[in-house]
Formats: sequence, structure tokens, C-alpha cells
Amino acid sequence: MDADIKRNGRQILLSHQGMALSMNSKQWTDVIKSLQQSIIEVEAWMVAESIRWAELLEVEEKIRTLGLFEALAPTEITLDNGQYVFTEQLDCSKVWTVFGTSESDLVRELWHQGCFDTLLLKDEDLLPQQLDTLIGKRLQWLSETMQWIAPNESLVGDESIDAWDFERPQHTVRFSQGIWVGATPVTQQLFEIVMKGLPSMDKSELGALRPVVNVSWWDALLFCNRLSVQANRVPVYQVKGQTEWNRGDEFDVSTVYWNREANGYRLLTEAEWE
Repeated sequence: MDADIKRNGRQILLSHQGMALSMNSKQWTDVIKSLQQSIIEVEAWMVAESIRWAELLEVEEKIRTLGLFEALAPTEITLDNGQYVFTEQLDCSKVWTVFGTSESDLVRELWHQGCFDTLLLKDEDLLPQQLDTLIGKRLQWLSETMQWIAPNESLVGDESIDAWDFERPQHTVRFSQGIWVGATPVTQQLFEIVMKGLPSMDKSELGALRPVVNVSWWDALLFCNRLSVQANRVPVYQVKGQTEWNRGDEFDVSTVYWNREANGYRLLTEAEWE
């Protein structure tokens, strides 16, 4: 017998031929066997706000003994229309405590499959992590994701009264080649990894997957070069003939050279931004 696992938003519902299965059902043994494999593939069970709590507690002993449900459980659960509903927000810090440094192969596979990604993206209080942890490795992966922009044409410039002179006239720019662009602004996690430190920021701005702010143009060039080196690519920028300089240093713009033959990381041009 196959259990029909239906996903509806953040809910996980178990049914068979349109009928709810009770804990005493003769089919329960077969259902649990199917559920054991399926539950690992369903991300929603990690962050579900409404689940059949009692059913999930009966899932394979190996998962239960990891302390998963205890880590995710809020202080109060209520029964609403046959569903166990979380009445308080999940405490992500409990999840990271249990699963951030686990040696379990199962937990490592859950991280690799992205089962914790939704929680990571929600946890704005999580600070940059060391790369030797499961959390740090996944944060790095999320921070390095690139997106392909195919060849296209775009209308650039501005004709409004507030436009700068160099923005006029508005015109069409055609890009004959596509480019890879970071899927998100540079995160604090990635900046910390590459630059070994964050710029000065307010406490309210801190967060591993939040954008890094208060970065000078010179440090942005240096970040691109250092990231290129770490990725075994050729640095794009040279200042006074050098690809490395001290963080915080500033120079005359005329001393900057853009090596267009280099395959490293660089800033987007004005036209590419638009």
C-alpha cells in the first residue's frame, strides 16, 4: 500500500483513499515504512507550522533519537481541526544547537539536501559562522549561488529632470554575451570568509545572510580580487600594478586597471546594473 503524502503550504497531511489514518490502523505499519523515506525528502516537515505531531513522533527511531522534534517544538502546541498547530515561533537557536555540529550522517545529508535552508533564510539574528561547521558550509553555499543572465538588450539612462548629464540621452544597450551574476547581494557570511572581518555596522544590520554594508569602492575591488584568488581565478583589478593591497586603503582612480581578459570576479558595470 502506498501512502499518499500531500503537501499544502506548510502542512503535511497523511491520507489513504481519502480517509485519515488512525494510530491503530492496520495499514499504519505500511504507511510508516513509506513515510520513513519520504519524510527526509519533504522540506516542509522542518518548518511546518501545522503538522500531525503525534504521527511524526512515530517516525523512524533513528530520526527521533537525534532530538529533532524536541529542538523544533515550541513551548505550546494546540489541536486545531485535527491538526497540531505551533502557537509560537520556532526557536532557531535550538535547531542550530542540536544540528549545527552533529556528526550524524543523516543530519549531514539533511544539510546537503537543503532541509535547513528555509530556517537559515528566516533567522536574521544568525551571525557569520566558521566554515568547519555544517551551518557555515551551508551559509557559504547560499552566499555563493550565481544566476545566469542571457544575452539581451536593455534601455539605460534617464531623461527625467533629476537625471545627471551623463545619463542622457536614454538609449538601448545590447549585450551580445551572457554573464553570471550573484543571485543575491554579497552576504556578510561571504564577506567575512573572504576579507576575514566585517566593516563597522549597527547591531540591527548584522546577520549572516544579510547584505554587507558600509563597504568602500576600494574594498569592493579588493573583495573581488581576493574572492577570485580563493576560486583559483585571475584577479580582475590592479591598483598601481598590484592585485592585492591593504583593506581600507584608497588611491587615485587613475591608478586602477581593469584586466578584461581575466576570468575572476568583478563589479557590474552601470549598463549591466540597469
